[in-house]
Amino acid sequence: MCFSQDTKNIIGYSYATVKDYKVVDMEAVGFANVKLNNKYKTTTIQSIASISKSIVGVALMKAVDENLVNLDEDINNYLPFKITNPHSENENYITLRNLTTHTSGILDSNKYWDNVYSNGTSASMTLKEFVEAYFVSDGIFYEEGNFSKLGPSISYEYSNAASALVGYIIEVQAKVLFKDYVKEKIFIPLKMAHSGWGYNDIEQQNHTIHYDESLIEIKPYSLISYPDGGLKTNIEDLSVFLIELIKGYNGKSKLLTHTSWKELFKKQFSPSNPPKNHKLPKKNTGIFMLIKSDHNIGHSGSDPGIYSDMYFNEETGEGRVFIMNTTLNKKNFQEYKDIQSKIQ
Repeated sequence: MCFSQDTKNIIGYSYATVKDYKVVDMEAVGFANVKLNNKYKTTTIQSIASISKSIVGVALMKAVDENLVNLDEDINNYLPFKITNPHSENENYITLRNLTTHTSGILDSNKYWDNVYSNGTSASMTLKEFVEAYFVSDGIFYEEGNFSKLGPSISYEYSNAASALVGYIIEVQAKVLFKDYVKEKIFIPLKMAHSGWGYNDIEQQNHTIHYDESLIEIKPYSLISYPDGGLKTNIEDLSVFLIELIKGYNGKSKLLTHTSWKELFKKQFSPSNPPKNHKLPKKNTGIFMLIKSDHNIGHSGSDPGIYSDMYFNEETGEGRVFIMNTTLNKKNFQEYKDIQSKIQ
């Protein structure tokens, strides 16, 4: 299939569909670099935004398997400094389960959005520096608005900052940089050789240019909170990860223990006591996994010049991955929907 004639407002994209634990269709369309006339290929690398969180979820459950963390303990048991919601009683502690289900009471305030994007191919802060700046009371990004007045376990508030904190906790407990932990525990076992958490961790010559809604080139940028959305990969590697998720769901992967795979995909919200701001039964959540009522499980993501989604159907075992190097917007939304209808 080739849809390039139908995509006037999407510069380049790729997709893969999987069935029976293998790729059955894969295509790349359009351009990775318009100025240089470089085609978008299945080996083209780009950021995938919040699909990155699904990698964090698997890494966290690996840390659980290795007895480095427990999902239900106070996160302050794992940190070299204390994180406290200024609006909440001290005994209302935050857990890793809260962080991964977006019920921690941690918010993405203006301090997050004003500072998270770092110009250039290297982040201006380490993950540790970001966490301290955002969560510790004397940090340069700290404000009480970084936390909900409702506290933990009460309301669903999607939080990138909380997701980055999960990566840092893994880093502290594993005594190795989060990106290196993921490489050792996930990328190397799955042979995802073209995936990394920044420009300096991938083959930069294969990286696409990202384009805004006016199809203007966006200069390279990095995320200082990189676990929440900074993974760079290509459709070939990402389809390998999707297949492993499906195997794990069906008890056929040894990347995690059977118990951890079950926890990853377990519906974390009870219909009898759902958090505020969450629409049950239309959707539920696992550990950084969106579980839809149509039986699709996965994640999507968006950032400047990026849109991505990755889902599999728990009943059929079929799945698909889609990534594009253009901001999803009103101009190209119907084109995106048309592509989705053809590849499902």
